[in-house]
Amino acid sequence: MRSHKRVVFSLLMSACLLVTLISGVGAYIEGGWPENCLEMNDMVEASPLGSGAVGIYQRAFGDQAEQACRNDHREDVRRSFSWAFTDVPSSSAVGTDRSNPARLGQPTLFQDEWEVTIVSARFTTRIESGSGLISTYFSSDPEEKYLEILLATKYVGSGSASFSAGSKVLHSSGTTYSGVTLLGLDGTYDGRELFTGGVAEGTEHYVVADHVQMNDLMILFGYGDERVFISLAR
Repeated sequence: MRSHKRVVFSLLMSACLLVTLISGVGAYIEGGWPENCLEMNDMVEASPLGSGAVGIYQRAFGDQAEQACRNDHREDVRRSFSWAFTDVPSSSAVGTDRSNPARLGQPTLFQDEWEVTIVSARFTTRIESGSGLISTYFSSDPEEKYLEILLATKYVGSGSASFSAGSKVLHSSGTTYSGVTLLGLDGTYDGRELFTGGVAEGTEHYVVADHVQMNDLMILFGYGDERVFISLAR
């Protein structure tokens, strides 16, 4: 009896999926097949079994909606709708290209032996230090402000190593901003030696233009020919 119920349930689920696909196809007969993730998602949401949340990514993420949609969908969905992802690298390449950055809070493989994560990011014009000769840093130029990130690195290679990579802030316009060293601050990232499984965490600072918005920024880490792009968009 239990086996029979499973068979009936499976048949019902298959029928529901078929209805969804048929409905979606019907909705796009006039406009053609969806050409990107957003159109695919809206097609499903508009179907009888969807939640009706058409345009949810566009409302929540604005200019970053397409990328957010692509990041959220599982690999099996990406394979099934591969025509909607023709210009996106595989998941193993996430973060290795400016057009497909990793997301805030997402561990990203770097140099095959580091997992790099930007835990958080904030703007400020005043940075307090718990110790040291200089207790407070101010942004002296009214057209500039500090960007502070909390960086975490996990060593996943063999033996031991210290994380050493250059970094800069990359704006969507192509403008870059360099990091600054603020002496005497507690909790800054120190690039200590780590053994397999070890984690180091600390803050890093950059001076950026006052008008820039967080959603338009990403951090670029580089060493030799290897690069990692991590978006600060929330």
